[in-house]
Amino acid sequence: MDIWGRLYPYLAALITGVLLVLSIPKIELSFLAWISLSPLIYIAVKKPPLTSLWAGGLAGVVFHGGCLYWIAPVMHQYGKLPLIVSWLIALVLVLYLSLYFALFTFLLSKLTSSLGPKLLFTAPFLWVSLEYIKTFLLTGFPWELIGYSQYRNLPLIQIASFTGVYGVSFLIILANCLIIWWVAAGLKGRFSLKITALCGMIFAAAFLYGYWRLRQPFPTGEGIKVACIQGNVPQDKKMTLKYVEEIFEDHFLMTREASLRGNQLIIWSESAVPISFMRSHSYQDAVKYLVSSHNIHLLLGSDDVTPASPSSPEKYFNSAFLVTPQGEVAGKYDKIHLVPFGEYVPLRKLFFFAGKLVQESSDFSPGESYTLLHYDSHPIAVAICYEIIFPQLIRAFISRGAELITTITNDAWFGRTSAPYQHFSMAVFRAVENRRYVVRAANTGISGIIDPYGKILISSPIFVKTIVEGVVYPMEVRSFYLKYGDLLCWLSLLLTAMALLTLIWARKMRFT
Repeated sequence: MDIWGRLYPYLAALITGVLLVLSIPKIELSFLAWISLSPLIYIAVKKPPLTSLWAGGLAGVVFHGGCLYWIAPVMHQYGKLPLIVSWLIALVLVLYLSLYFALFTFLLSKLTSSLGPKLLFTAPFLWVSLEYIKTFLLTGFPWELIGYSQYRNLPLIQIASFTGVYGVSFLIILANCLIIWWVAAGLKGRFSLKITALCGMIFAAAFLYGYWRLRQPFPTGEGIKVACIQGNVPQDKKMTLKYVEEIFEDHFLMTREASLRGNQLIIWSESAVPISFMRSHSYQDAVKYLVSSHNIHLLLGSDDVTPASPSSPEKYFNSAFLVTPQGEVAGKYDKIHLVPFGEYVPLRKLFFFAGKLVQESSDFSPGESYTLLHYDSHPIAVAICYEIIFPQLIRAFISRGAELITTITNDAWFGRTSAPYQHFSMAVFRAVENRRYVVRAANTGISGIIDPYGKILISSPIFVKTIVEGVVYPMEVRSFYLKYGDLLCWLSLLLTAMALLTLIWARKMRFT
């Protein structure tokens, strides 16, 4: 085999990885997603499974490396880990996530080479199955699934109210498969016309539904005037106690300004003031005075501690509190899904060296219940930081009656990298999936308000001190996704399993 024959599978993989990076925030050339997987799928169709495996892994490394390049500097700068250790941990994560790409191309190559090129159209189901597994396996890390690249494509993403973000990923992979079918599969005729027509009808149905849905107004009652306080506190200040008074005074003054503008629900970011709200009586008293004197509800993030007892040690929680105009703490939510290596160290004996990474904030314990907070009679879901990327977690809140989604975060860790933009893009899908307004308060941005169609009503630039405000409406509508969950994912798992069992059976029959 000539040198080109050996190299072009890996060149195709590089092209796929680069196009995928370009399609997601911060660059956001989202149209590239519709062709990005074509080179890799071509390799899976034309090359042996082992070559496809390595090509898929390389594409995964390029994509996840370009998507998650910010992880190592964060661990080094704020976790105080040696730079080489930080990059090694980031590399392990990238390699792990790349296994999903490798498995995708390997299995697709196996199916098409053994059962025929028509099995190319198992690819969307195989891809969705792997994205779904990635959402849960090893605590889950569904960061920037391919469907998120379309977060500004409002007509298309309306299907997420049926399928979740996975449905958008499905359509993107289907489009890439159709390109390869005509370019590389070498099969023309009646089946090709039928499959093209079927794909065309699927795409048309998705877009037509989206355009129709966007023209249908949601029932709205009395709105809530809401404001997010973006304090723009640098992370080094947040980690230094001598700045506590300055940070609190800034939030106090901005909250008073927001209340004078008529805002009724005011939201501070995750751990907005770097001391424990419940343990600092002076801080607590000042907050209660603020809300009662201005007749507002205040939602704020803060660490919380449960004291040690004879049966259990002291526990730290990343929490959100709602303070009412009566000066009462009306409820508290403890973050359920913690960030591995950021808020706790999984497999501590194996990753003993990573203990430094959580010492700066605390080694947190996970919350145990999907607690809703209440603005008057309206239940509110609070997703703290990383939790907003998990569709199933937000759905669990809404299924318990939440009429509004709020999310509080501190993205100062990420600097001016792509991470704040990626993080924000995922919140758009939680709005569409559950047909709820999403209000996002971020310490350094992006803060914003998203309507139930996924339309970004207002958003802030990063690293600017500002107040983001608007009107939201509590919603009680129950979307198909809310009622029935991840049916597309379960169907994909079933069809993928059936295809693989057919492959195993065919191989067994060949050798008997």
